[in-house]
Amino acid sequence: MTPDPKAKEALILARIRAKMAWPYFGHALMALQPIEEPKVAEMGGLGFGVDRYWRLYYDPKAVAAMSVEDSAIGLRHEIIHLLRKHHQRAGNFPGANHKLVNICQDAEINDDIAEDCKHNASVAIFKNMKLLDSDMTPTKLNEIFGTTCKDGDLWESYYQAILDK
Repeated sequence: MTPDPKAKEALILARIRAKMAWPYFGHALMALQPIEEPKVAEMGGLGFGVDRYWRLYYDPKAVAAMSVEDSAIGLRHEIIHLLRKHHQRAGNFPGANHKLVNICQDAEINDDIAEDCKHNASVAIFKNMKLLDSDMTPTKLNEIFGTTCKDGDLWESYYQAILDK
């Protein structure tokens, strides 16, 4: 399959935007190995996904349709999965529900991203950056599963809270 030039350009712009917003993630952003995967959005992602080998899977149609800001946040989100070693830590839960684990991991990440964007809203680079309404947060976990998850906790505590319900 030939890479979609519009999606490739959108991904390059998103990497630059993410690096400008979060320069401390610069090396990680450039270490990602992009691979077009049209089914990423169908698997629950909004257009991006990563594996433990630092391969970035992206849906070319979804990425080309997203704003640069939304794509930059998506890249940051995926980097955090890697830096927090979510793939490795999930291995500590043999037989775990992978989809539920990923939902809890997303909530762990997204509350931090939301706080960062809110805290820096007056800085020009963050002007249009925010979570999407569909992004999972601890508050949404509470609404969906009837838990009492708090912002700032680890995904493992969110997962256990759901199992305990």
